[in-house]
Amino acid sequence: MTKHWILFFLFLTYISCKRAQEEIMTPTIFCNGLIKAALDRDSGYFLQRTETPAKLRQTLKLYKDLRQSMKEYEEILMSDNDHYNRMKDSSLLMYHGLVDSVQKFGLQNIRFDTVDFNNYINNYRPYFKLDAEGFVFRGQDTFVLQVKEAILLNDGWNLGSVKLFRPGPEDILLRVADSIREASKRDPRNLRVLDSLKKINYKVKENPFIEGN
Repeated sequence: MTKHWILFFLFLTYISCKRAQEEIMTPTIFCNGLIKAALDRDSGYFLQRTETPAKLRQTLKLYKDLRQSMKEYEEILMSDNDHYNRMKDSSLLMYHGLVDSVQKFGLQNIRFDTVDFNNYINNYRPYFKLDAEGFVFRGQDTFVLQVKEAILLNDGWNLGSVKLFRPGPEDILLRVADSIREASKRDPRNLRVLDSLKKINYKVKENPFIEGN
């Protein structure tokens, strides 16, 4: 198990202990809250899941030995009076976009039993990140609730970007992307990967997961 995964599970353990009387916010619970907010036309959940200076300040207390550049960047965000307003405006735009998509596709009573997800960290900000996809099947149609770059703060997952769409041939979703990445490791010439891409009608001339692409 890598150091990053160990840190991730320790962080989740902290949150679960701190919120022992509450429901632990898994990616599935997070996505169900987002889609329920759109179905109920209640923007409150989106606003609750928006990062604030107070959340950043509390979460940063849990991180040790951060690079100085990270500390400085987070301090800038915490002291920027307009940062929360920008994040709130972005959250409300995504909320209204999700409501519009639910109406356009005529979807009702959606609940995800599970979602595909990927946890990771990057070198930009110190927080654990989340990409997740929940699938809705209606007849022969498939719709995807896609969350990208959510961040894990002391109160659980907070918003990155959210959208609901009908995937097309140019869309590589998480479960497909994971399979292709694994195939890349065992296929130095990338022939098997390119063949897999063609089978799912992904419109690409080169393997998007090899270095340099």
